[in-house]
Amino acid sequence: MKKQFAALLALSTAAACVLSYQPVQAGAESVLGSMTQENLTDITNEQKDAFYQSSLGEIEPSAEPSELEQAATANGMYKDTFSFTNHSCNLSEDDFNQKVFEPIWNSMTNIERLAYLNKSSVYRNVCQGSQCFGMAALSILVHNGELSPSDIQAGAETLHDITLTNDVEQLITYYDMLLEYQAVSNVVMYAPTLLTQDERVDNLLNCAERCKEKGTYFMVAIRAGGTHMIVGMDKVSGSWTFDGVNYDTCIVAYDSNFYNKTTKESLFNDNACIYVNSKTKQFCIPAYGFTSEKGESVLYASDDDSVLTYRAPLNGTTEINTDASNIVNLHSYRGITPEDVSVTATDADGSTHDFLSECKLRSSDSNYYGTGSAFHLEKTKRSNGFDFYLKGKGYRVEVSQYPQGGSMSNVINLKRPLNGKQNVWKYQNGEEKSDSDGREKDV
Repeated sequence: MKKQFAALLALSTAAACVLSYQPVQAGAESVLGSMTQENLTDITNEQKDAFYQSSLGEIEPSAEPSELEQAATANGMYKDTFSFTNHSCNLSEDDFNQKVFEPIWNSMTNIERLAYLNKSSVYRNVCQGSQCFGMAALSILVHNGELSPSDIQAGAETLHDITLTNDVEQLITYYDMLLEYQAVSNVVMYAPTLLTQDERVDNLLNCAERCKEKGTYFMVAIRAGGTHMIVGMDKVSGSWTFDGVNYDTCIVAYDSNFYNKTTKESLFNDNACIYVNSKTKQFCIPAYGFTSEKGESVLYASDDDSVLTYRAPLNGTTEINTDASNIVNLHSYRGITPEDVSVTATDADGSTHDFLSECKLRSSDSNYYGTGSAFHLEKTKRSNGFDFYLKGKGYRVEVSQYPQGGSMSNVINLKRPLNGKQNVWKYQNGEEKSDSDGREKDV
């Protein structure tokens, strides 16, 4: 889709650097930060690793399956789930680069690629994480009829039949990395942060009810230190009490973190289900000690399978049905803070808000995620250069005697002010122009 915008940039010895423009939505093309946080809190890689390592757990199978395990089994727990458990990528670096990273890199936009300028670190990061998203995605797609087990491994009649070979590992890793596409991460990671926790719980309950009627699986993301993906399989009403709190609904879940202590195969765990009080919106996941009171979050729940097939290696698609076009990413390599850059966002209804100060999700001082249809940026501290990306388009403002080269897609060059005057430039449709008479003008 063609991107159109208009910009007015002015600079003087005393004035701030100001840029205003109104782009038309052109699809989700932006930089996926390697870490995301809510409420501007920092989450380190060590915390993420600790989350996954502490979550993996062996459990003793019960003599008789519980009512919840019976419900899970009736919905394909030991048929449409993997027999092996969540794990870090075990591909060789050559296999990872050739079979996973290069195909994904080749289909990325230039802006998406900016997160991977240091390619050598990608393999290391993948080997340090886990693959819960990839495993959950394939489980959902098989159960919902989008894929057959034999698509993943020849001769397999069920997903549970599949053994973890190098080829299977390549597919799991590939699906796990679909989150690196901005269109996917906008829907799964960023758009839900604009909702309140009560709204997210309602979304979970509504999604579970729809899928119960359809007999389908759905994806659920939970956040506490790191983000972990599980599969929603059923919704059951009842009465459960944990730590003195009563819950009336259970989201029956397949969590790839848990396995049979004896056989080492994946095993259903009652305590890994999500228990919800539908009236108070409280929830808990006993296996992890997660509760809404402690600040843990049910981040995302969706039955939109197009999120899981977007640019996927098997029966891949090119569109996502869920609309996350309101998500905007503002990125600057040099870092930006509310103290040195003012960003005023205007929403479609004409209301305005401080984009940086009110941002609910950010990655350090480089990436901010929020909403808006038009933006006014003002650099309040003087500097020789200012770069930023917004809605997948890169800009660099340079103050210099002569134009400077660079890798950004749009460069607005301003000569240094002379004789108390300034240059005023308009920037529209990728073409840089001076003011109408082509001369310096007093302001």
